[in-house]
Amino acid sequence: MTVPDAASTAEQGGAEPGLDGGTSGARSRIQGRRRWSALRIGSAAPWVIAMGATSIVVQTLWPTRMELASGGLASGVARVTDEHPLAISVVLFLVFLEIARYWWRWAGRLVPRGAPARNAAGGLPNAGGRASRTTSASLFRLAAKISTCLALALVVRETVVRTYRVVSPSMVPTLNVGDRLLVNRIAYGFRLPLGGRLLGARPPRRGDIIVFSDESAEGGARGPRANVTPTTAPVKPKALVKRVIGLPGDFVAFRDGAAFVNGWGVPACDAGPFVTSVGPLTVRGRLAVEFLEERAYLTIRTPLDEAIFPGYRVPPGQVFVVGDDRGMSSDSRAWNEGRGAGVPLGRIEGRVSRRAIATLSDGGPDLRHLLPPLNLEVRQPFVDLHQTEERIAACLTHRPKSTRPPPASSAVGTEGPRTLLNASYDVTRELYRDVNAAFIPLWKQRTGQDLKIDQAHAGSSKQARSVIDGLPADVVTMNQELDIDKISESGLLSPQWAERLPNRSVPFRSTILFLVRQGNPKQIKDWDDLVRPGVVPIIPNPKTSGNGRYSFLAAWAYALRRPGGSEATARDFVRKLFRAVPVLDTGGRGASTTFVQRGIGDVLLTFENEVQLAISEGKGEGRARLAAVLPSISIVADNPVAVVDKVASRKGNTAAAIAYLQFLFSEQGQEIGARHHFRPTSSVVLARHRDQFPAIPTVSVADLGGWTFLQSRHFADGGTFDQIYTSQ
Repeated sequence: MTVPDAASTAEQGGAEPGLDGGTSGARSRIQGRRRWSALRIGSAAPWVIAMGATSIVVQTLWPTRMELASGGLASGVARVTDEHPLAISVVLFLVFLEIARYWWRWAGRLVPRGAPARNAAGGLPNAGGRASRTTSASLFRLAAKISTCLALALVVRETVVRTYRVVSPSMVPTLNVGDRLLVNRIAYGFRLPLGGRLLGARPPRRGDIIVFSDESAEGGARGPRANVTPTTAPVKPKALVKRVIGLPGDFVAFRDGAAFVNGWGVPACDAGPFVTSVGPLTVRGRLAVEFLEERAYLTIRTPLDEAIFPGYRVPPGQVFVVGDDRGMSSDSRAWNEGRGAGVPLGRIEGRVSRRAIATLSDGGPDLRHLLPPLNLEVRQPFVDLHQTEERIAACLTHRPKSTRPPPASSAVGTEGPRTLLNASYDVTRELYRDVNAAFIPLWKQRTGQDLKIDQAHAGSSKQARSVIDGLPADVVTMNQELDIDKISESGLLSPQWAERLPNRSVPFRSTILFLVRQGNPKQIKDWDDLVRPGVVPIIPNPKTSGNGRYSFLAAWAYALRRPGGSEATARDFVRKLFRAVPVLDTGGRGASTTFVQRGIGDVLLTFENEVQLAISEGKGEGRARLAAVLPSISIVADNPVAVVDKVASRKGNTAAAIAYLQFLFSEQGQEIGARHHFRPTSSVVLARHRDQFPAIPTVSVADLGGWTFLQSRHFADGGTFDQIYTSQ
């Protein structure tokens, strides 16, 4: 039997009895500390190796976009990783961890000859000298770990947190196409794993970004398809991501991209120009910082923005949502055929808490930052980032004092009946009487509010002067842009009023026709016949009436286009025409009364709708029979409309005024206009009434130089009309 000497015994961690016990004890303590240190290093090393390997694969070898591969195995791998980024990352880590553990244990056996064997943890053998056993994890154990991890991930995804991928630009600049989002599934209640039923549902806060199922927008065209998809359903977008603006009971309206909640304008600060590319489309607009419920976020207002959304009362159990890119987003404003719709609380998947993976400006994934927050960051390649960041910082330093809207009880529709005043030109009484009758019940149905609409009529220019002088009109419905521009110059409405509604805010058009007596005794067929001796024309005053201005300009255009026509011949022609007018009424209806009821004159120059109204009223027994004559050339008479901002806001009628004018552009409003012989701007409605509106060669105001030029040249004090009329 061989007895080990003291040196070999000490080397193995023991001390020979009877020898230097103090030295042996110290040596044992040192070896214990070494053993514990080796154990800690051996336990942590596989984790470090696994994390490093996973990071390298994710950043260098992992295809995160399907566009990187066109087919085959690479395309399949790209698709899987694009759909399940978190799950794949966990699986990769587990695989690398098992490989690292096996390698670490196996490497521990490769020690130099004569060196002590290492135990399973990578440390020294125990005091008994027993060699540790090194074993690798079985495939069954690895599969069990991965299956358990995936099952847990599935439960967590369905009940706690889930990833989604943005597939449309409606939330730019907050979210880019390709961003992967972490969505808190329990933010608004607990969702059961099977069936998705939401328990204890509660509404979001204003300003929250939510993901909700696409079926929540019920009824009517929505425009673009869903703009976010869960990473488990990549083939067809199943969900939308939007920002909550209105809660149950709120009344939400939009104007020029700005939100109004319960009549309160959401504060916004302009952050400069913004340019972005959406596929082949380059969108230019303005970047704005909005402040809502103590939150600040970025929005984009572009020329594509729907200028006016009149308003929507959010029903109980629903919320009103919009995209941050107000021009590119199809949201609550566009749903239900533009009448508005909310998102039921039960359809909400959860609240977006932050981005899982952000997308760079070139469309690639930003793997430099882990779980980047939803901050005020612009990631567009066409933006001067330095200047934009400075403007955003300036906006944040001047936060508004109030960022919370008033309660829904103070919103439109809860304060009793309102009265709206429409200041219009002289010959629209019958039109707007029927428009009012159709709109009032629609407004009642939409808001629950009783509405009364009063009308004020006079010559268009005279009405404009009345509004400037204090007539409390909520809306103006005129027959020329010039008159509304004058109101705008007084500061009562925005200089961009014409851009707020379709067709430069022109719902209807008309033209100038001749109205003659039965049988046309003077044989009036064209403009030349109006200046024959003995013919008495009736025309309203061009200084106060748009009707008179259009008549003057149509006559001027005819004279210019005659053979040998010139400024001089046109001037002489209109001089002869107005020299024969016996009385200049201030408006078109007054001129109609002079001609039809008082029997003065041989021919009346007036709008097409007034001609047809006079003919229809003259068909009764004992009434004067009248007929229309279509001249060889006439002029297009636009009928623009606008909200008088300051008046409507002061009276609390802004939402009703916007909705009233927007109704004129609806199919129902266009049909009412056609019924009253106003030419609809809707090509669909106009086609239905083709026989009612004969084609007439016309010129436009723009053809003659535009209203600014024509006003200063012909109708201003001392202009052409004053010169030819006062010289008589």
